[in-house]
Order: sequence, then C-alpha cells, then structure tokens
Amino acid sequence: MKRILVSACLIGLPTRYNGKDAKREEVLKLAEGECLLPLCPEQLGGLPTPRPRATLSGGKVVNEEGED
Repeated sequence: MKRILVSACLIGLPTRYNGKDAKREEVLKLAEGECLLPLCPEQLGGLPTPRPRATLSGGKVVNEEGED
C-alpha cells in the first residue's frame, strides 16, 4: 500500500478558505486501496479556516482585504 499526500479539501475535509470542501470523486477513485495522508498547505502555513479569499497579484498572494 502506497502512502499518498493529498490536499485535504479534495477528499472532502472542510479546509477551504470558506470552510467548505472541494471533494473530487476522481481523486478518491485514483487512490482506492492506498493510504491517503490529507494535508492543507494553507493551514500548514499558519492560515486559519475560514480565512479571507486570496489571489495572486503582481507575484504576491493578496487576500480580499488587501493584505499580503
């Protein structure tokens, strides 16, 4: 059994910026029979859930409140 790192929101955990998930059945099917290790990169970086939406702007990640 392989260990596979996977974004937590893609397997149905509510870790997105808005506190919801982005579950993808195709991800679960691809990993059937394997050991999934869910993680949220944003949470690992210290961001809370929920958090303000962020986008890339001029090479920086800026949230909707204008913070870098």
